[in-house]
Amino acid sequence: MKKMALISLLAAIALVFTVGIGLAADPVNIQGQVNEDNQLVDQDGTVYKIAETEQGTQVMDMVGEKVEVRGTVEESMGEKEITVESFSIVK
Repeated sequence: MKKMALISLLAAIALVFTVGIGLAADPVNIQGQVNEDNQLVDQDGTVYKIAETEQGTQVMDMVGEKVEVRGTVEESMGEKEITVESFSIVK
């Protein structure tokens, strides 16, 4: 019984810690080109999956365009994903 309570407590702490990290992400600005795989590739070749949000979907439709995106980046298992807050086309 005590062992199960301890496991539950540790799981709850891990969940709070993980959610806290996601909420603490600071917005960043990234310039890059949108490719046909719904990704943003910056000038260094770093690839960011574009999260499927209203703003993200608009960016995904700009295949071949160079854009500047403001949003938050999360990394999971070596893959970066950007949640777009705003964007503009770079001339």
